[in-house]
Amino acid sequence: MIIDYFKIPFGGQLLVWSSRIAFYGSCRSTPNKYDIINTAYSKVGIKNGSLLLKPFIRILKNKKNFKVQPLCKRYLNETEIKLINCIEYNKFYSNKNDYFIREWKLDNEKEKFEFYAKKIANNFKIANLDTNIQKSKKHSEKIEIKKENIRTLH
Repeated sequence: MIIDYFKIPFGGQLLVWSSRIAFYGSCRSTPNKYDIINTAYSKVGIKNGSLLLKPFIRILKNKKNFKVQPLCKRYLNETEIKLINCIEYNKFYSNKNDYFIREWKLDNEKEKFEFYAKKIANNFKIANLDTNIQKSKKHSEKIEIKKENIRTLH
């Protein structure tokens, strides 16, 4: 499934963008990646966004099944879709993490992962950030169907 970064809700965009910055940004530049993340999160009313994201990303960073793309990629990969869904589920259900724990092989860090995922989800919920990508999935499915129906007859 192809999901366009520009067609997902802003909360999902912020999460993917800040995760990509956390993975590929530099700590030694000015401003460093944490200053950039803090600035972006402060614009939506979340203070110290890097302190929310950093421990969560640290848990996931060295897992083989967790792959975040560089900033320039327009279409989301499966990991980024799952990351957005993880935060969306934690906004409303605190016990829906078993799938993500299995998928990313987080059995040893289960408690930490659940704590930080819930913390990010609560802050996104308080800031009223939409992370529901189901609408975007339906939109991209319609586009794929339309592309399949179009063919040139000679």
